[in-house]
Amino acid sequence: MFNITNFENIYDLIKKNKKDAAYQKLNLFRKQYSLHPDYLFLMSNYLILDFRYYQSIDSIVASLKIDKDDMFLLKNNFEGSKEELIIQKFNLLGSLFYKIGNKPLFNEIENLKTQNDKNNFIKKLSKLMPGIKLR
Repeated sequence: MFNITNFENIYDLIKKNKKDAAYQKLNLFRKQYSLHPDYLFLMSNYLILDFRYYQSIDSIVASLKIDKDDMFLLKNNFEGSKEELIIQKFNLLGSLFYKIGNKPLFNEIENLKTQNDKNNFIKKLSKLMPGIKLR
């Protein structure tokens, strides 16, 4: 599912709720991959363990934005996330909107059908959440 094999291990730790071990592994990769779209997905899942839903949303939105920014990916020698992971990102984003009680955005995610719909939704979130910018 991940482009970087070490990320599978971190994901397993997060899913098993092993926060300390997951944090240590995330910390090892922070300097090199802090803006990698797969790393941001992992960070988002980690933040959920601490009930930091809004920060988790920020991480997922940044991850999805980076996945669409070919120049940023190329400049940083990153690969975009695999389609399977992108689907999981949208599912996670939907569940987070549901948890925080934002039913309109939850419903909107539930109705995303095409790639164009997803791209437009990310653009909409970029306008709603202008604090998330890429350099």
